[in-house]
Amino acid sequence: MRAILGVAALVATVTMPLTASAHADARPSTATSYAYVVNGGDNTVSVIDTATEAVTATISPGGQPFAIATSPDNKHVYVAGGGKGLAVIKTATNKVIASISVGDESNDVAVAPDGKHIYVTDDLNHLFVVSPSTYKILKTVHVGKIPQALSVSPNGEYIYVGCYQTGVVWVVDARTTKVLAKIAVGKGPFSLAFTPDSAYAFVTNEFSKSTSVIDTATDTVAATVPVGTQPMGVAVSADGSHAYVADRLSPTTGDVSVIDTATDTVSATIPGGNGPWALGLTPDQTQLYVTDYYAKSVSVIDTATNAVTGTIPVGAGPLAITFATF
Repeated sequence: MRAILGVAALVATVTMPLTASAHADARPSTATSYAYVVNGGDNTVSVIDTATEAVTATISPGGQPFAIATSPDNKHVYVAGGGKGLAVIKTATNKVIASISVGDESNDVAVAPDGKHIYVTDDLNHLFVVSPSTYKILKTVHVGKIPQALSVSPNGEYIYVGCYQTGVVWVVDARTTKVLAKIAVGKGPFSLAFTPDSAYAFVTNEFSKSTSVIDTATDTVAATVPVGTQPMGVAVSADGSHAYVADRLSPTTGDVSVIDTATDTVSATIPGGNGPWALGLTPDQTQLYVTDYYAKSVSVIDTATNAVTGTIPVGAGPLAITFATF
């Protein structure tokens, strides 16, 4: 049983993870939230107006995109994938304004909560620190084999890198880029998300049918939660009460497991689309968007009722999702 902070305190510090990047800032009441969905099957990014649940733009970022993240000011979206590329999309125009050469076969991307650094991993076991102003690589850190899962703690202090081939999460000091710890989790750590208070990190283990819960104060696994058949994406609610896990190969065609973070048990299972891969909560927390890899769509789930309320067609093979509000 872990203590959950008050809702007001959590909302004040929350930054959303990689498979759900969204950052709260002062916006006029007319601001609209958009979901940016990476489609690895046709090398595009679909832009969804969350108010109308309609695709308003389709972007070609170059190469084969795999991961996506939003800047804290919501002005840019960063798309990793396509060999050595990191595409920079300006959200106001939905145009690619830069392409950064980063490593080899980039796997994942995350942004520091203060917006001063972009983090990218690649297949050659590197973590790159990139400047969002100059687009230059500032530092390169060697990590474990196939660094697939990447996230920055909401307090900005730590970078967690889940290494897919070794089943180990590397903990990197965000200020010094020094490796602080290596934490053994399950087989195939695929996605990683922090609780808003940075106290715990949830890591999906694709081939262990589980999610590891890491205590960030001790860098140890506090709990292992059995979940699904092939757990992929993970997102944590803004009040820290629930973690949502996409199960790509459930006994049916895929579902979403809801973990109660107070007890570290699955409290609900939501039937999803065909092949749930990644997921993210809308900035207002009322809906959960789930990419359905095989169905070429995004399922919309009402977080109050855990009911699927809509299905949005997107491109082929949707892999990742983030949100921007402007």
